[in-house]
Amino acid sequence: MSQYVHERWGTEQGFPRGPVYAISQSSDGYLWIGTQAGLIRFDGLNFRLVRDAPASLNGSSALGLMPDREGNLWVRLEGSTLLRYRDGVFDSPTSDLSSMNSLITAMNQTSEGNLLLSFMERGVIVYRQGRFEMVADASALPRSPVLSVAQTPDGSVWLGTRGAGLFRVRQGQISSVADGLPDPKVNCLLADVNGNLWVGTDNGIVRWNGTRLVAAGIPAFFKHLQVLTLVRDRDANIWVGTDSGGLVRLNGRGVSALKGEGQSQEAVTALFEDREGNLWIGSDSGIGASP
Repeated sequence: MSQYVHERWGTEQGFPRGPVYAISQSSDGYLWIGTQAGLIRFDGLNFRLVRDAPASLNGSSALGLMPDREGNLWVRLEGSTLLRYRDGVFDSPTSDLSSMNSLITAMNQTSEGNLLLSFMERGVIVYRQGRFEMVADASALPRSPVLSVAQTPDGSVWLGTRGAGLFRVRQGQISSVADGLPDPKVNCLLADVNGNLWVGTDNGIVRWNGTRLVAAGIPAFFKHLQVLTLVRDRDANIWVGTDSGGLVRLNGRGVSALKGEGQSQEAVTALFEDREGNLWIGSDSGIGASP
């Protein structure tokens, strides 16, 4: 694990000050980084703060990045602004959402690769074949903001909230999943191809095995860690970004923690595996990469 971070960029290399919120890659190969300072594009050599985009992007923190099956890269900004990037062009195809006028709190992909969004006091919406469609109306959900959203292969949509716990939307029915949940604040959700749902909370990580939340197979190391982000790589490793434990790898052989310089103290706030298999690690003070 000590060999994983080979390159690192911080303020001393000109990377913007402040935390990294999201990392993704567009269909044209660029790497995109959402930061407190705004949206950054990496072309393989240089990091550039994007300023030649719609006015709504300039000066706004980029909080979320998500590709979809149609080749779009979606950018979630502060507030209710959602931008789409495709073929080198930014636009804002949100006319269907103009009546929402509501804060976007979370985004992810569906199991089919469509965009999944959560809106404050409105509900959960999917973008499919050029249209936004309601998945779950907020009237049936708790008032606690949704911090994370995901869909498992069985079609269930999962919602992690700031203080009300975990909810499941299945065949139009919404139910609370509380048994086995270590904390009511659910920061991140990761659905894998095996049907598992990994649930990162302020007090550790658990796994939905298809019938219930379990800690079986998850080391006690995670018991009290604040889990901020999760990603599964092509080798089936689960990478866990934590607030105080740095970067952690979980696989069939157990758990390993990255103890490189500074990594054991700073929060790991974003993780992403690019098409070449590089792992990108965003923190509260910069970004690192490992081939």
